[in-house]
Amino acid sequence: MFSSQFSPDSLGFVVLNKIVSAKGFDENGYGWTEFLMQEIEKMDQHLVGGLNVDPEAETFSIVTTSRSSFEELLSHLTKLFQELKQ
Repeated sequence: MFSSQFSPDSLGFVVLNKIVSAKGFDENGYGWTEFLMQEIEKMDQHLVGGLNVDPEAETFSIVTTSRSSFEELLSHLTKLFQELKQ
């Protein structure tokens, strides 16, 4: 099993939370899960079907059992976070 977990209430997310909030999403694990899954689906509809999410108020995680899906996920997440920081 492969997973990526984030805590959007950490200091590293202060600026990113404002950006995501301006896009209409909550600044918590639920909002981030919704935002990221929506963006990943735009990039790769097939990948989303193989991902499981576990949002909570303070964290969110994305899980897959496939190594190749996880590598694709990391690639998409890297791109998304780079775009948000611009």
